Amino acid sequence: MSVQGGDSPFWKRRYFTIRGKTLYLYRDETEKAPITSLDLAGTVRGIEDVQFEVLIPNSFRLDLKVPQPSADGSASYYFFCDTQQEGQTVVAALSKVSGN
Repeated sequence: MSVQGGDSPFWKRRYFTIRGKTLYLYRDETEKAPITSLDLAGTVRGIEDVQFEVLIPNSFRLDLKVPQPSADGSASYYFFCDTQQEGQTVVAALSKVSGN
């Protein structure tokens, strides 16, 4: 999966795990410590298909409610997956964990 968000305008390939209600992002599958984590418990505003917005197949946006990143208290992370099936699986898992 690839991700764009936080403070970076660039797409970066990331390995991820979901444990409990937290999404952990790693540089690759050999890393032991995550480079960042996203708390999904009560913070997910929505998960949107953005293939036509970013012109990348199998892409979606995860909108989070967070304390300070913007004037409206939200942050967005864009993701894309290698296949449609992988994208559907990731979105379903994020939806289940976040309650959306």
